[in-house]
Amino acid sequence: MKEKLPLVSIYIPTKNRLKLLKRAINSVIAQTYPNIELIIVDDGSTDGTNEYLKTLEKESNIVVIYRDKSYGATNAKNMAITKSKGEFLTGLDDDDFIFPDRIEHFVNFWKKLDKPIAGLFDKTLVRSKNGHYIRNEKKYVTISDLRKRNYIGNSIFAPRSHYLKAGLLDENIPAWHDWDLWVRMSQLFGDFINIDYVTYVMDESHEFPRMTTNEERKIRKAMEIFSKKNEPFSFFERSAILIALNEYPQVKLNLSEMIILLLNGRFRSFFKALKKKL
Repeated sequence: MKEKLPLVSIYIPTKNRLKLLKRAINSVIAQTYPNIELIIVDDGSTDGTNEYLKTLEKESNIVVIYRDKSYGATNAKNMAITKSKGEFLTGLDDDDFIFPDRIEHFVNFWKKLDKPIAGLFDKTLVRSKNGHYIRNEKKYVTISDLRKRNYIGNSIFAPRSHYLKAGLLDENIPAWHDWDLWVRMSQLFGDFINIDYVTYVMDESHEFPRMTTNEERKIRKAMEIFSKKNEPFSFFERSAILIALNEYPQVKLNLSEMIILLLNGRFRSFFKALKKKL
């Protein structure tokens, strides 16, 4: 008897990035794994996305949620997760794309697990204006790791029930939504494991707005909320959070924050912050 393959739901929130969205959708349609549910939430687009998706619905088996008003990407993700029917769930940003064997690799890896875990992630190929590089080299990510840094990125592969039991994405945080959810998942279900394979391409080379172009105050507000939710932090953990903050080009650390970096031996980040000040 042929084995029944579990349904995997992939969600894509989108708004006014039609050209990039088409690439993301095509990368899902090209998956070698046959049992996929694609859910797209159009968060009030005005660039022709609505018309394109209506045409696509007639030609392929996808689920589209249309919203006349924009409620934000985080709300869109939560809506997609809630509406999904898959046993497993993973996300894709509309400006990124995935390789054809991504879902197949995740499902096969999950079958071989010998212990419960929070979820799986992969190595990510980052495409920037200055070239390409690989992100996510860490093999195992624990709750202790996640209290210091988002070693996973913006996408995991996990049972849908993990997302729901962890409480979905926090819509009150202006940034770091995924990181915050991974922390809560890890608290409930354990470690995350890297499948040690590149299947996701993060495109930072395009001209559309990204998190790295958000206002500094939003990033700082995210850090404030994230830190408060996960207190208490050790002095060393505090410095690690500041390193994450310092990686945003628009954020300039203040003197007290730079001193924390220095006292914890975070010399590279300290000099990076100092360079921004000059």
